[in-house]
Amino acid sequence: MLENLKKHLDETLDKLDDIDDYFEDRAEALGEDMKTAWKKTRVQLGHFGKQLKEASAALESEKDHIALQAHLATMDAHDQWTTLKGSVENTVNHLKRDGQTQLDEAALQAHLAAMDGRDFVNSKGKDIHQQYDHAREQLEQSTLKAASEIKETFDGLIGGLPK
Repeated sequence: MLENLKKHLDETLDKLDDIDDYFEDRAEALGEDMKTAWKKTRVQLGHFGKQLKEASAALESEKDHIALQAHLATMDAHDQWTTLKGSVENTVNHLKRDGQTQLDEAALQAHLAAMDGRDFVNSKGKDIHQQYDHAREQLEQSTLKAASEIKETFDGLIGGLPK
């Protein structure tokens, strides 16, 4: 999805350059009113191109955002393990001293601690992942639609220009 959107943005930027080149090549042949209009339009197209380039750069940073989310989930799991580690170590120490009864208790405590940790990571990770996926899908769909409409407009403009 992101690659497709980036492709649309890059193709639109190429079409924008084509339009700019087309009118710049013919600028001398234009009347004064058209030259003035073209200069104003060119400035606006420059701003538009800048926005498209910023959108393309934002797509690249999206990868960084996903990596950050994975890092945060890992750090949450690490924090949970830090909390559980003392309990697990304590249980292991009791096990070494007290034999089979403590072995059963340790197994139960380790199992409960693992379940708590898994539940914590799963609920936190799933929530973050679901919210992020939902927001990302909506944003990608609307952005791809907007980029497609822009590209189609420029395709039509380029196609309609005399050679």
